[in-house]
Amino acid sequence: MAQANPEFSKGDILFGHVASCIAEGAISKNQTLELGTAYPQMKTHTTTQTTLICAIALEDADSGDLLPILVFGPIKLVISDSGGITRGQLVTASTATAGSCTSQAYADGTTLHGALGIALDTADAAGELVPVICGWPGIVSNA
Repeated sequence: MAQANPEFSKGDILFGHVASCIAEGAISKNQTLELGTAYPQMKTHTTTQTTLICAIALEDADSGDLLPILVFGPIKLVISDSGGITRGQLVTASTATAGSCTSQAYADGTTLHGALGIALDTADAAGELVPVICGWPGIVSNA
């Protein structure tokens, strides 16, 4: 059974890059992970190139276990604009509301977007706070 490293939180995790999630399916130590079906689940990364890798498993886990994970940067709450933020997409600066964020699907393309990180949850309205794994990937090219 996976060790309970810091409890998964919808708040800020600013010190270090170790967080926790709930394992969706069996996960082996050192496997790359993607977002699972619902917050805060993660599962073994598929072979789909446009599915973002969010973390690396730090232990073996059975489905439903609390799993310590290594994320690529701190987890920070950001403010959603009126267009919302979609879980699993790249979080980018809003073009509608200064200081707020929106999201962009990861895809091949030619339009450059400055990405803050990966959204761990969804926001449906302006002003909602969404946890984001920051520090990945910087600038992305999307259609």
